[in-house]
Amino acid sequence: MPVLYVIGIILLIGLDQLVKHWVVASLALGQSFSVVDGILSITRINNTGAAW
Repeated sequence: MPVLYVIGIILLIGLDQLVKHWVVASLALGQSFSVVDGILSITRINNTGAAW
């Protein structure tokens, strides 16, 4: 069972990185893309802060 968790985490991280790459390559700063109309949209912003 722990192997499935590791595989799931790796897949989620990979999906996250793919979406980030697509957003940077496709959207201008401040531009939005509607995934589900009125419910979910993706907007490109730059985070200049850091967690550490």
